[in-house]
Amino acid sequence: MSKFFKNDIWKNKNFTKLWSGLAVSYLGTSINSLALPTLAIMVLGYGAKEVGLLKTIETISFPILGLFVGVMADRYNPRVLMIISDIVRFLAIVSIPVLAYFDVLTLTHLYIVAALSGVFSLIFNVSYMTLVPGILKKNMLSDGNAKLTLIDSASKVVGPTIAGWVINVLGTVKAFLFDAVSYLVSAVFLIAIKDNLDVKKEQKKDTKVFRDIKEGVHFVFSNNILKSLTISLTLVNLGYALIQTIVVVFAYQNLKLSPSQVGVIFSISSIGLIIGVMLSKRLSDKIGVGKSLLLASTFLGLSLGAVPLSSLVTPIISFSILWFLGALFLPILDINQVTLRQSVTPSNLQGRMNASIRTFMWGATPLGAILGGFIGDKVGMTIAFIVGGIFILIGMLFILFSKVSKVKAITENGLVEYTKPLKNTSNQDINKS
Repeated sequence: MSKFFKNDIWKNKNFTKLWSGLAVSYLGTSINSLALPTLAIMVLGYGAKEVGLLKTIETISFPILGLFVGVMADRYNPRVLMIISDIVRFLAIVSIPVLAYFDVLTLTHLYIVAALSGVFSLIFNVSYMTLVPGILKKNMLSDGNAKLTLIDSASKVVGPTIAGWVINVLGTVKAFLFDAVSYLVSAVFLIAIKDNLDVKKEQKKDTKVFRDIKEGVHFVFSNNILKSLTISLTLVNLGYALIQTIVVVFAYQNLKLSPSQVGVIFSISSIGLIIGVMLSKRLSDKIGVGKSLLLASTFLGLSLGAVPLSSLVTPIISFSILWFLGALFLPILDINQVTLRQSVTPSNLQGRMNASIRTFMWGATPLGAILGGFIGDKVGMTIAFIVGGIFILIGMLFILFSKVSKVKAITENGLVEYTKPLKNTSNQDINKS
């Protein structure tokens, strides 16, 4: 960990400010992830169906606006878009304790806040990915992205604990003050970043947006590796979103855990995210990229699908173990699939490839949330967890029965090595795979 801060990248003041702003913003978002469903369940008295709809509204903007936000981030200053997003999210979140103070807070208002948070979180995240290459040299991108990914994982460790503590000590409503302030502090850090950034923006007014979008989607589905990854990741996201939607409801209503207990469990299990980030490269070097993807998706589906078993034996311990395992294998899956899809895509199609795949992945999130709320409310929590796990395992099958499973390694020049030769395929032809 000492090497983390002993690095030339910290001499880049713009990166340090971005890193600091994202650290605070991620912390606020992780607090909100526990506080919002807790407010709906324990203060307003709603259940799985309403929480599912809340999650759906928060994520529905991803599949609808994702491709267009990508174009917007290319045409306008991404730093400005991030600042605007932080300010809007601050105003939306701070309205919750204000309305609660006057005793006029309703579920409808939570839906509005969820919608605003979803849209501007989308703009913030896409803009941030566009901003990073503008403040770092190419030879520092890998190191910079690793450090930014690590703070995201770290925020998931401390965020739920802080949220659980605030909810228990000060009350659910006041937890949103911490969340709101985090967005305001993030905006201050972003404002401090200098404007002379080397960010490439598309300025042509006659650019055919839909033509470019179509080209990106066609490339993804004409490439066997990208097509398999897209289908697999969409199913994995569907199952994961389904389970994420109901897990807090399950913890409160079925396991009878308190907010502070749930916060601690999420924090302990989220340590798995950091461990997973650290293990990902070692694992892929040892067993191969394809097998790492298979292993990660299999254990992710099994561990999350088995969460209802925690009600049988010492709930707080068994729930922690299963959720920890899911958190451990999630970054292994994520890091390897991102690296693989970047390696098989030409530089001039990187943006559209990412936008196309993310749109399908994000599109599965609101559907998973709807299914989670419906199945959990009408059929039962146990069945909902099993269905979510099955979706993840089906996604794994699209890796198993494709060229993806045979990928051994990715060379320095971006070529893909297979565990054994494939018919009519060579390393040099990987972009046509």
